[in-house]
Amino acid sequence: MLIPLGSVHRARVSGSRVKEVQCDRCRAIYFYILRRIGHGSGSAPLFLGRGAAADNAEEGAHKNLKKRLDKECDPVACPNCGHYQKAMIGAARSARLSWGKIWFITCLAFFLPVFLMMAFPQDFQDRFGGLFVLIAPITLTVLIIMRMRINPNENPVSRIGLKKPGPQRFIKREDAEQELHAAMYRGR
Repeated sequence: MLIPLGSVHRARVSGSRVKEVQCDRCRAIYFYILRRIGHGSGSAPLFLGRGAAADNAEEGAHKNLKKRLDKECDPVACPNCGHYQKAMIGAARSARLSWGKIWFITCLAFFLPVFLMMAFPQDFQDRFGGLFVLIAPITLTVLIIMRMRINPNENPVSRIGLKKPGPQRFIKREDAEQELHAAMYRGR
């Protein structure tokens, strides 16, 4: 016998905002366009109130989008001096080495030796099994240290994967807002 559980409605909205930034080093003011996607969900137990669930999902997506546009930032260097602001360092770290990548590599470093140990004879496992057990925690420690050291202001290698200088940064607010309106008109 099937028991009806209900339905879950999901919504996704995208939005943009012109962000104003004052450089920590040269005190110049510059602007860039921050683009984000907001997600929301709503449930309708026993399939009752599906319209309200869809509305809740849409409302939740808009709230999530507003929160992300208000609190988040992109790692965008100052057009005058090339300096990344303190608030942007965390975004630069996430862009270069996210926690998901760290856990994926750590799991790979754990399971690959396990499978290799199964392929080798018992005497090999007895001699080198302890080394295989240490690979995953060592890998995790190294990756966390690497993530903490990512700072595009101190290490040029940390800038790999970050946004390149270009049309994303503007000196005047009017230019940024004009580009934002043009992108909205084009349907981006």
